[in-house]
Amino acid sequence: MGGNGMVLDGSLYVETLGCCIGIAVYNPEEDVGYFSHLDTVSRDRQDYMGQYNQFMGMIPDGLDDPEVLLAGGADPEPKDEIEPDFFDGATRSTYHVKGLKATTERILNQNFDEVEVDRPGSSDTELYLSSDEGIQVYHRDQVQNE
Repeated sequence: MGGNGMVLDGSLYVETLGCCIGIAVYNPEEDVGYFSHLDTVSRDRQDYMGQYNQFMGMIPDGLDDPEVLLAGGADPEPKDEIEPDFFDGATRSTYHVKGLKATTERILNQNFDEVEVDRPGSSDTELYLSSDEGIQVYHRDQVQNE
């Protein structure tokens, strides 16, 4: 299924991913979203799922039926495009990290008057987005970049 594929039961082929994963959760009806960067350098499925569940557990109550976007690592080259949906019931779309950021910025700029994008630090996998119109996309730093 490719470098960032999902198996049909929703489990990740973590051993084939790159060394990091980005997760974006967005609910268009509530105009709210969150972005996280997870370090999966161990490529251990249990370790990744623990990080994933920790991130999802931090999302405030009331974000009903969110769109969950997973961004894989380095295979293949990241692009600003949507990768095919794996129809696994766990995600509706799959992006790569840089493509996810570029796509998120493009969508925000298309739909909102004022969008602020701030990238502190040197890592191009960190992303903070905010909008006066209500979208808030955060970088969760409890998992440090390698």
